[in-house]
Amino acid sequence: MKSFRTQATVAGLAIGALLGGCQSPTTQASLASGPEALDRVEAILSTAAPESLARVSRAPLASSSIEFTRAEGTEAPERLEMLPDPEDPNNGVDDDGDGLVDEVRLVWTSSKGSTEVLCSNVLPLGADEELNGMDDNGNGLIDEGGVTFHRRRGQVAVSITVSITVPGPDATPTTLWRYVATAGD
Repeated sequence: MKSFRTQATVAGLAIGALLGGCQSPTTQASLASGPEALDRVEAILSTAAPESLARVSRAPLASSSIEFTRAEGTEAPERLEMLPDPEDPNNGVDDDGDGLVDEVRLVWTSSKGSTEVLCSNVLPLGADEELNGMDDNGNGLIDEGGVTFHRRRGQVAVSITVSITVPGPDATPTTLWRYVATAGD
């Protein structure tokens, strides 16, 4: 299966500079893991049974988790989901001292019950999004989280919003997108 589009949206930064040279060790690691996490998500979802993805939300709604079964093999479900970071609980405070408040993680739970953190330091909401029942950032989704899954044009669209720090005091939310063609597409 192949990805039809990968996109990074960043206000005021060139993509090459974005992916190559952010200076904060914590946020640079999370940004570097964003594309890698999308590669893993694509590999995982490319083997999903198409009928198990039929219940994935369609835009303008999105979900921060997706449950599915494999096209071949076990019937036990697998899950990709946005979960709180245990080192930075949802309390409005930067508990782990990394400059991000209440960040979350993208976690994969396999059909055998094992878990793997695919991406950490994910923002709890998408870039420029607020919980208000509106599409604040104009991407066609309402109140999306830092990890989203939704169906669009027969594919599963996946987004991960991470924060990067450029020299200076500002953190820039960056949303990485991938459209994944599934086994039945």
